Amino acid sequence: MALAAPVVTIVATESQVSAATLLVETCNTASEANKRPTFNGGLGTEESPFLISSAANLLTLSRCVNSGVIERNASTVYYKQTVSFAHDNTTRIGTQGGSSSFKAKYDGDGKTIYDVANQVGLFEYGFNCLIENLTVSGSVTSGVSSREIGLVIGESSGCTIQNVTAFGTVTSGSSSQLLGGVVGFAQSGTTISNATAHVDVIGGATAGGIVGDLRSSSISNSRASAASNPWERPATTRGKVESASTATMMGGAIGYSSAGTIDAVTSSLSVTNSGTSGTCLEKGGLIGSARGSGTINNSSSSGPLTLSAGCLFVGGLVGGNEHAITNSHSTTTIELPAGSSLDLGGLVGYLYASGSISKSYATGRITLSADTVVLAPSPDIGGLVGYHRGSIIESYAAVDTRGLINSNFGGLVGVDPSGELSTISDSFAFGDVAVGASSVSFVSGFANSLSNANVTNVYTFVDVSAAGANGRAFNRSFVSPGAVTSAFWNGTQAGTTTTVSGSELTLAQFSDDSNKATNFSGWDFSTVWRMGRCAPYLRWMTSEPTSYCPASVPAAPTITSVTAGDGSLTVNFTAGSDGGSAITNYKYSTDGTTYTALSPLTTSSPITISGLTNDTPYPISIKAVNSVGDSLASNSVNGTPVATTPPTTTPPTTTPPTTTPPTTV
Repeated sequence: MALAAPVVTIVATESQVSAATLLVETCNTASEANKRPTFNGGLGTEESPFLISSAANLLTLSRCVNSGVIERNASTVYYKQTVSFAHDNTTRIGTQGGSSSFKAKYDGDGKTIYDVANQVGLFEYGFNCLIENLTVSGSVTSGVSSREIGLVIGESSGCTIQNVTAFGTVTSGSSSQLLGGVVGFAQSGTTISNATAHVDVIGGATAGGIVGDLRSSSISNSRASAASNPWERPATTRGKVESASTATMMGGAIGYSSAGTIDAVTSSLSVTNSGTSGTCLEKGGLIGSARGSGTINNSSSSGPLTLSAGCLFVGGLVGGNEHAITNSHSTTTIELPAGSSLDLGGLVGYLYASGSISKSYATGRITLSADTVVLAPSPDIGGLVGYHRGSIIESYAAVDTRGLINSNFGGLVGVDPSGELSTISDSFAFGDVAVGASSVSFVSGFANSLSNANVTNVYTFVDVSAAGANGRAFNRSFVSPGAVTSAFWNGTQAGTTTTVSGSELTLAQFSDDSNKATNFSGWDFSTVWRMGRCAPYLRWMTSEPTSYCPASVPAAPTITSVTAGDGSLTVNFTAGSDGGSAITNYKYSTDGTTYTALSPLTTSSPITISGLTNDTPYPISIKAVNSVGDSLASNSVNGTPVATTPPTTTPPTTTPPTTTPPTTV
């Protein structure tokens, strides 16, 4: 004899439901005699989904799912929300394991469920489900250990989660929880796309603005950013990932990724840690820790990363990385105590041997606050990577660094250790380093230590003049079996240095387009590099990072025309580049040799040269002037002043009027 399906009864209590419809809703589907419409209509099919129009309908869904009623919870069952409504603060849909996991398809239809205030999120556990087109707002807090928490769903196994937005807070009272603004734990092929998080995520063992823990799953076209929550009263701006535990792995978008696929994901959330003891692990502006053979593509971070305790593996984009990073960047500023931290990078703190970086960059700032006591061990800091064991190809760093107390800094890489043979090719470093007078830092424009690396086609333009006697132009130490070839540095930028490897080029050689094949022998200027105003840059870049170029004299202007006046010539011209310093005046020459500064100062076209002799030809050329000096001379154009000739006046001619004799009839 077949067992009857379980019966779950729910009394609708929504005020808008009339007395005539206050009937018991049931999940009983055992027989047509007992079967009646549930929810607010619909048949549960794709063409006619069950309609969710109230918190009572949502509670019905929850109890059907959690009781294992397969007729209401299967891949062939569809739900659609018709209005926005407040959550009842108790309902959570799906429990882990068996038929009680949420397996159906829920379409929010662009509506919102607000005032969610339970311990796990709207959905607790989903298995191969679909959740889409939904906004969830609320404040989820849990002190239960080993729980996954997210405003939309706590844990997803193989679900598709798309076009969702989360507003509010996710807070943990336990250090063993996985916290995400949208999803706490995404595993086993979960697909997240077009997700937006305007959240505060606070606490937990692993915390991310969008996803706490991403395992063998993917996320794309998603962002975490600060915004006020319109369903909160008063509306409050949310936009941080924070933990009091030093051990928490934190990222602006993802706390931890294992074999994840991450594409077009951004975060501008602030990432902060208030812990003061214990081992501080893996913090990143986008991802705290990325392990396994995953990918990070077209992604970026911009929110500040501020830590109150020294940490292992801190990166503007990723703290510790084994993924393949391509076409990604960070403008994150990193600030933390000096001396007590290890492996800090503008893009990646610790790049494992299996990790790689390609066509990516960092342009933020790293600031280590001054310690009164020099601590050990010394942190390894790199403009792109702090501790490098993997592969860096066609990438660059333009990171400013401050307060390097007891630190080992490299413009691109902090330290490349012995053990694995790493690779750095077709890459460069810009930036500015300011070190305290009492610093014992070792500062290198490129890499502080290249112990076991193959390095080719690289240069440094980092200004390390503030480092004094401890500065290094290229790297402090180098040990075979690796090799450094075609590596260049500039003495003007490097200051007083000791150079172990690399070749020095002058500023003129760095920007000499006509002789680039000689100065940068072996470099590919057809497909990889192009010449810039002060140094080569990579062709995939949209523009040259000229803000880090040292100022130079302006480029020569170009005269377009010379117009004659009475004892004067008016010169029209097109200005060249200002050389990184504003043009303050122009000089002119009437003989091609002697140049006279204009008075009063003139900084734009046209200029007028007075005091010239009429009917005398002059070869006119000009120079631009900035704080560095004079440009090269412009092209020479002849001009001849001409005296003004008064107009000729012709007296009027008087013509007697014509008289027509009268006609006689």
